[in-house]
Amino acid sequence: MVLKAIDSFLPRIEGVAIPRGAAADVVFEAMCAALVSGELGPGMTVHDGTIAEHLGISRTPVREAIQRLRMLGVIESAANRHTRIVDVSPVRTEQALHTWTGLFQVLCEEVIPLADDAVVAALVEQQAAFGRARAAGDDIGMARTNFAFYAVPLPLSRNSVLVDALRRVVFIIRLGGLSLPDHIDVDTVEKAQLGVVEGFRRGDPAPVAAAMVALRRLRIPREAARSGA
Repeated sequence: MVLKAIDSFLPRIEGVAIPRGAAADVVFEAMCAALVSGELGPGMTVHDGTIAEHLGISRTPVREAIQRLRMLGVIESAANRHTRIVDVSPVRTEQALHTWTGLFQVLCEEVIPLADDAVVAALVEQQAAFGRARAAGDDIGMARTNFAFYAVPLPLSRNSVLVDALRRVVFIIRLGGLSLPDHIDVDTVEKAQLGVVEGFRRGDPAPVAAAMVALRRLRIPREAARSGA
């Protein structure tokens, strides 16, 4: 794959007043948002010097942010060659999805008893936004709102190891989704969201468990569908 320079996400943070000591956090959050939106995708080269120059900061906090992404498994480096966003195969995407569903089910068993009406309302809001993006044929919008939907319960958890694992795996799924040769079944994705909403609304983990089973059965395309087949 021809490596592409990445500047597309820089306008998101260029000109932002960065508090002292917070530069690494700002860069990290901007890059995470760019991964979700697709502005940062598989094979794209990450230039710490370019990012630092655009922001008017030293390379040190940029390298710290990149290292955090490397620990999440979404960036790879080769000495004196490149630092780039990883390519994620359909097989690895499927494995990551299966792992994520199990982790999310465990999280919901913990946090559903702690959830209030505001959490349910936030889930409903993100689910509705997903529906609007789907109706508009907005793939990036669907990815962004799906990511935001499943992020809603995370702050309720007291299990930092579980939350870190979920955040790590979800970026692998997102990167894998950018490289799939064909679309996944969006009906299954939307029905799973509705199952999660039902579980939180009822205070019952069972609908969430059923939704996660459905997602584990989701077919991850390994090759493009043949037209007319």
